[in-house]
Amino acid sequence: MQEEVDDRSVSFCATTTRTGSQMLLSVMRLWMYRNRGAKQASQKDKAPRPGKKTLRQLSADGAELSQIPIAKSGIADFGRIARRHQVTYALLKDKSKDPPQYLVYFHAKQAAQLEAAFKEYTALELDPDKRPSVVKRLREIAKSLPKDKARDHLREPERSR
Repeated sequence: MQEEVDDRSVSFCATTTRTGSQMLLSVMRLWMYRNRGAKQASQKDKAPRPGKKTLRQLSADGAELSQIPIAKSGIADFGRIARRHQVTYALLKDKSKDPPQYLVYFHAKQAAQLEAAFKEYTALELDPDKRPSVVKRLREIAKSLPKDKARDHLREPERSR
């Protein structure tokens, strides 16, 4: 019974000039914040998040890796699309070629997910003219709005007594 009480009890030690409820509350909040961080860190270790990893992290589980070349200009766009499709990937710059080429490494078992992400990425890269321009759309909306008539600021206020 005493062991259960010891396991569930927490002791705080704080050096202050005035001890009050606000001080106790701030110490408890600090403890909860730090304790929650430890729990979240253990949960992060259990479930790897999709997205950009290093090549060492990607190859740590020993699964077979595949690669696809990608242009430098589209790395950020590809990363956003890959996270949307739950793909874990790693980028590596191949400096042996001129200009340098970027390679995307991914797990072979995620090939279907990466294929969908890469299809969306290539559609985004190849068809910039088909994408609607936000600036052009705003200009069209501004032209269609009626223009305000100039206000007469010289009008004298009417006074009646």
